[in-house]
Amino acid sequence: AKLEVLDGRNDDEDHDLLNFWKEATTMRMSFSLFFFLSSFASSLQMSSVQMSSVGPPKLNVLRAVRQEPPKSYFGSTVFAAVTAATVFPAATKALLPGQWVSAALGGAMFGAACTLSLKDVTSAFSKRKKALVGGVLAQFCVMPALAAVCSKMNAGSPALRDGVILVGCCPGGAASNVVALLANADVALSIAMTACSTLSASFLTPRLFEAVAHTSTSIDASRFYGPLATALVLPTFLGVLLNEKAPDNLRAFVQKRAPTASSVIVALIVAKVVADVRLLTAGVVAQSTFATLLASLLLLHTAGFGLGSLISARALRLPTRQSRAIAIEVGMQNSALAVVLATAGLGATASNLDVALASLPGATSACVHALLGGLLATYWRRKDLGIAT
Repeated sequence: AKLEVLDGRNDDEDHDLLNFWKEATTMRMSFSLFFFLSSFASSLQMSSVQMSSVGPPKLNVLRAVRQEPPKSYFGSTVFAAVTAATVFPAATKALLPGQWVSAALGGAMFGAACTLSLKDVTSAFSKRKKALVGGVLAQFCVMPALAAVCSKMNAGSPALRDGVILVGCCPGGAASNVVALLANADVALSIAMTACSTLSASFLTPRLFEAVAHTSTSIDASRFYGPLATALVLPTFLGVLLNEKAPDNLRAFVQKRAPTASSVIVALIVAKVVADVRLLTAGVVAQSTFATLLASLLLLHTAGFGLGSLISARALRLPTRQSRAIAIEVGMQNSALAVVLATAGLGATASNLDVALASLPGATSACVHALLGGLLATYWRRKDLGIAT
């Protein structure tokens, strides 16, 4: 049909069409040249900022460029992964075999750590003691207390109630470090808090659960925290080593792609947790019961982010990036570990139905805190650029 229309034109129409395309091409080249020259001029301004007096408009542009964290579409990636796990649980579960979960956690940690120098890591322990101690204490005080309150919304099911409490007693994992990177927070402080809370949780998590849940049921968390500590320390060391010793081109290549890769890895881990529990609880939980559980977890994590930010910014009076790191670390929990502890730690003393119900809050929490953390990181990134609404 297109050939027939062209054949039906006369020479004048062809000449006008040719002139139109020439003008359009010229205009497009002009716009391209304009944007190139604008970018080049901005680069010159950035390189000479230390050599000249810079007014407020130029300083704002420079600050935005320096503070803009890499884009990774974390929230949308997690949402897509959770949707796939809900609709196709068996196929999604096969994407990440169980023996690869620790390696996947290590990959996510490496992506966050490769932006750090050795000085960043050491200063997080030596020069930010108030932030480090305050953040770790907030994780073990705020979230268990909030979980005790939010779990009452699931009073009709003791297993679901215990599962919510177990989520509150498992402090943040690798996902919080990735979100800290995306939110332009203090990544070194975030990793330091994760390391301290991981080492402390092997002792504190079972005791907190027994105290908050008012139960004599005991869970053995120590055998699960050894692999977690390994998945934390080794990738962090390798990431810092790459940032310190690797050639500039390799370091730039990895740092540019690490946030997106870490986001995909976290999304796969969340999807696997959701798929496992989806298969375990198929046909067990009514929609109204799940809606109540979802509401309780939304309240738990939202309050965790809010109180973490309030404590760090107002009570401890910490700088913005440190305050963000604590808010993320408090609001995000190690939900995957909560599922593992519910299935393996409680499995010896509970029925199969109770184990399935107790693991459901952990899987739901993994979705909730990842999506809330992604939205919060996006808001802070837009705020740094002056475009937050």
